[in-house]
Amino acid sequence: MRAPPRRRSATGGQATAWLLAAIALATVALAACAGAAEAPATGAAEHEAAGRTFIWDAGGRVTAGEPLVAIVAVPPPAAAAAAGRRARLFIEGVEAPASTSAVGLAVFLERPDAAWDTDREVPEYAGSVAFGQRPVEGERAAESFVLDLGETLGRLGGLAAVGDLEVTLVAVPRSDDPADVQAFLASADPIRVRRLRLVLGDG
Repeated sequence: MRAPPRRRSATGGQATAWLLAAIALATVALAACAGAAEAPATGAAEHEAAGRTFIWDAGGRVTAGEPLVAIVAVPPPAAAAAAGRRARLFIEGVEAPASTSAVGLAVFLERPDAAWDTDREVPEYAGSVAFGQRPVEGERAAESFVLDLGETLGRLGGLAAVGDLEVTLVAVPRSDDPADVQAFLASADPIRVRRLRLVLGDG
């Protein structure tokens, strides 16, 4: 009489299943490790791209007698790496009321005591921007401006020497004519500025 076929024990089948599961888990773990090893390079690239832009977004106001002084924080490594790179300042969300007698803003770096009559020949002067045409009725739309800071930063020794960038925005009158200056100084209408962006490089 033929002996019945030998059956695989339940214990042996379970061991095989566990072994296969362990192999699968090990494969997943190796893949995860490989992905983790690649992650820092991707993260570093994203950080480097993000690191070219530095923002001050506290919002503020400028009047004839009260300039706006804002500090754009720049980490020392980024300031050191900025040598030889293009530097631009974006002045965003500027709201000048139609009633203001100011016609624009003068921009100074590292000169918090700047005023509307500060000599434009000082090394800290970065440039000026002019508001758009005053509407017949209502308010001006918010405007944005950009200044290239390369020459000014060069006169100041570069961003590495400056560190955190101190920007002073000063309202300016229509002209030096006494009547224009008097109307300008008598005006209390604030010019609002939403944000400053310092962009390093061509991005």
